[in-house]
Amino acid sequence: MGKLITIVLSCFIISFFSKANDSTLLLTLHKKITGNYKDVEVDNLGNVYLISNTNQIIKFNNNLDSVLTFNNIIRLGNIAKLDVTNPLKILVFYKDFTTIVVIDRFFNITNTIDLRKNNLQQISTIATSYDNKIWLFDEVDNKLKKIDDNGYILLESVDCRMLFDTTFLPLKIIDDNGKIYLANTTQTIAIFDYYGALKNKYNNTPSYTNLQVANNQILYITEAGITFYNYFLHKFFVKKFDNSLFSPKKIVLLTNKLYCITELFLYVWNVLY
Repeated sequence: MGKLITIVLSCFIISFFSKANDSTLLLTLHKKITGNYKDVEVDNLGNVYLISNTNQIIKFNNNLDSVLTFNNIIRLGNIAKLDVTNPLKILVFYKDFTTIVVIDRFFNITNTIDLRKNNLQQISTIATSYDNKIWLFDEVDNKLKKIDDNGYILLESVDCRMLFDTTFLPLKIIDDNGKIYLANTTQTIAIFDYYGALKNKYNNTPSYTNLQVANNQILYITEAGITFYNYFLHKFFVKKFDNSLFSPKKIVLLTNKLYCITELFLYVWNVLY
């Protein structure tokens, strides 16, 4: 399901590079939604998911009409990660309770995975895998692991302490085009294959928060613009916004739309290039 986002973003990137002489992206405000949200995700159908400060998940359709609210599992505490890669199988990760709740597109609970039952006690983050399983990073033995819907481990990497000179604690996992990208708190991105083997890494990257990946291109989105990095060619390309965004907490790019949450609003911008 995540392949559509990759294809769309890839076409978007190709168009950017074909207009390399124009380094400015024009932003026009499409819609502004009032609310104090701590996270935003967008699926490949254009549905928008906002997490409130009280850990409600509010779903908006691609017309930005509010259609659903999920607040059934408030007892599990804060939502650490919402993965909408597959909009038919949404993952809600409650880190404090080491639990993944799986919900469908109507926000019905279809599965609850208590990771502790399989001795997964301390997980930093999760992500949907290419084959609809779940990637996670285990802080106890410092390994990238893939599990099934029952929480059983299907494969795992070597201990990452053997691979890096500094502490490696990824807070974002992205599965894209045959590779797994782990964004570290110490400004490192590690790239693994689907068998858990380290293929590449590089340092001095910006914050993982607004990191996206599409077809071997790594995108860093800031309030000033977008930096594209092709790690195969070791080339950077920068597109600046014609207007700076309003102190964003999180930014998501999907085709010609930019979604940005601040302290008081969700802004949706049309991107012209």
